Amino acid sequence: MAGIKLYRSNGIEELADALADNIKQPLSSPLAPEIILVQSLGMAKWLNLEMANRLGVWANSNFVFPNPFINRLFSIVLPNVDEKLFLEREMMTWIIFDYLINLDQIDSHKIFAHLATYCNGEDRNFRAFQLARQLAMTYDQYLLYRPDFIYLWESQTIRVRKIREHKPLDEWQAALWREICKRKDGVTHKAARRKEFMEALENYRQIGRLPERLPERVSVFGISSLPIFHLDIIASLSELIEIAFYVMTPAKGYFSDLKSAKAKMKHENFGNYMGISPDLLHIDTGNPLLSSLGRAGADFMENLLNFDNLEDIDLKFIEPSGKTILSMVQQDILLMQDRGNILNDSKFSDAESGSSGDIAKTVISIDEISKDRSIVINSCHSPMREVEVLNDYLLELFDLAQHTTTPEHKITPADVLVMTPNIENYAPFIRSVFTTPEEERLKIPFSIADLSIKSVSRSVDVFMQILSLPQTRFEVPFIMDILECDDVARCFGLESRDMDLVRDWIKETAIRWGKDGKYREGIGLPCVEENSWKAGLDRLMAGYAMTGRGERFFKKDAFLNINILPCDCVEGNSSKVLGSLSRFFNTLSKTAEKMAKKMTLSEWGDFLMSVVDDFFLPDVENNSMVQQIRDTLSELKNMEAITGFNAKIDSNIVKNWCDKAIGKEYRDSNFLNGGVTFCAMLPMRSIPAKVICIIGLNDGIFPRIDSAPNFDLIRQHPMRGDRSLRNEDR
Repeated sequence: MAGIKLYRSNGIEELADALADNIKQPLSSPLAPEIILVQSLGMAKWLNLEMANRLGVWANSNFVFPNPFINRLFSIVLPNVDEKLFLEREMMTWIIFDYLINLDQIDSHKIFAHLATYCNGEDRNFRAFQLARQLAMTYDQYLLYRPDFIYLWESQTIRVRKIREHKPLDEWQAALWREICKRKDGVTHKAARRKEFMEALENYRQIGRLPERLPERVSVFGISSLPIFHLDIIASLSELIEIAFYVMTPAKGYFSDLKSAKAKMKHENFGNYMGISPDLLHIDTGNPLLSSLGRAGADFMENLLNFDNLEDIDLKFIEPSGKTILSMVQQDILLMQDRGNILNDSKFSDAESGSSGDIAKTVISIDEISKDRSIVINSCHSPMREVEVLNDYLLELFDLAQHTTTPEHKITPADVLVMTPNIENYAPFIRSVFTTPEEERLKIPFSIADLSIKSVSRSVDVFMQILSLPQTRFEVPFIMDILECDDVARCFGLESRDMDLVRDWIKETAIRWGKDGKYREGIGLPCVEENSWKAGLDRLMAGYAMTGRGERFFKKDAFLNINILPCDCVEGNSSKVLGSLSRFFNTLSKTAEKMAKKMTLSEWGDFLMSVVDDFFLPDVENNSMVQQIRDTLSELKNMEAITGFNAKIDSNIVKNWCDKAIGKEYRDSNFLNGGVTFCAMLPMRSIPAKVICIIGLNDGIFPRIDSAPNFDLIRQHPMRGDRSLRNEDR
């Protein structure tokens, strides 16, 4: 039946039960997949396991993220629409960049004088590219959270907001947006497609039939927040098909109107200024943790409840029991109460019954608090020490769990989830501590999820290093770091045992940095061959061809008067290693020379594809990682045809783009693998665990600070439901 059903509970298992009950009702077509929207691959993996446990047989499910799902809906409902051909962030970046580097040639450049001033100076093109990326991100947020701005700008209407200089704040943004739309005819954007989508769905609703290929049922599971852009589309879709939201909520009642202590103080101060008594304001703070930390969830719930065709179904709320500190905190959040205020009131009426009396009975003594380990806080002086303390805590926890006979108190490594705001930085410390314990019996099985492929793939990391060649001086550690990559060594016929021999040769020939003398001369230094890679390799080659004859020098070039001292350390089968090393260095040198030139996007794509072929020979395990590099380069190459950007750019811009494009890809295959799971602190990940540990809650790192640019109109005029990194983290 069409409409929106909202299932709410404070237990993710309760939501999984409700989902299992609903999908027991089969779809009309046995071949149609069950569409489930999730926020992370980790949630998809957990939910897959839970559905299999509950239903016995679980197949033909399709877990999708919100953005790909919306794009798929556009391609289904709107005729002759390419799912990928609309103004996405990456496309806008290159279009804006093209416009910025040609500002001097444009008649209307005066309105963009401040942009031209910012871009001028050293490394002008790179500054313009960074600004273009920031502007593209801002416009992308407008499309999601302020589509009205876009509609007004495209209708030549300027929303005038005066600033100190009495100039319209968004006049230049509106003008730039119209220039973006002019650059690519026939390519639309999210806001326009949303409008067309709504109109098309209304037509289908009036004639009483569904578009072909439209899913019969959609479930939105465990997602803590969605932009109003997505919610409006899903709500309009609910008039034709069944939509169900399964949302984790920490409290039973309505808590969107609760105010934090800070907000309450602001309102009371304003009331005093206006002569209004604080009692007349009726400001409710409820539970202080819920009101101050639950803003993002409250806004999402408020937006959901505003839909007319929504049926709100409260599932069973799990009320914590016991007298631990953790259970008391959880109970207070669930009931939206402040235990401290209740206890203060109960002092005057100890004999009273009801909630005050019940809460008063749960007061625990100092001795009980000292034994309570339900919430433990440790302060450590470094990330390494944090992980060491965590390891000791888990060993103690598992040791205590072995002596309990109660099944719910049995704790295994699979029951532990460790979260951190910056999993990339903590991953090396985690591996160092948990991989090499003092004794083998103390080793705790673990896995690390949510790492970008740059962190888990040595090949991807080395590819980014190769892109940095024009900015390096060919230092020995940098070059050896590339050569020691397994895929690179395999490509040049080298094995791991050969690396020790190569290091000995480098030490013997005193190679330090620089390709050759001409390279040093090119960076403003004397043309000296000594201690360069070419000088060292020449000595090795000469030593293989002839002996040193008592440290005798041989003339290499009579005209330039260059002498060379053969190095006698190459003999026998090691000549193959020398040949591979020489081939590697020559290939690297030619690559660096080519990268020093400017090329178009398509030329960069073709060239970097050849770099991947020249340097990487992946095995079965790493093949998918190298393929990710190829996919990124294909996207780079296609950008020229899609955006029309055909200017020649240098390598640092391409490296910056590739770094962002490859870095956004994550792997969650290490989630829930039977050991302790380390993962990132995604907003309301909601995956249950008996023990949750958090490391890295350091000042200035968590919660994150929203760093929107000064020209961001969303930041200057906030509304309920706007994305806030700080509120998400809190």
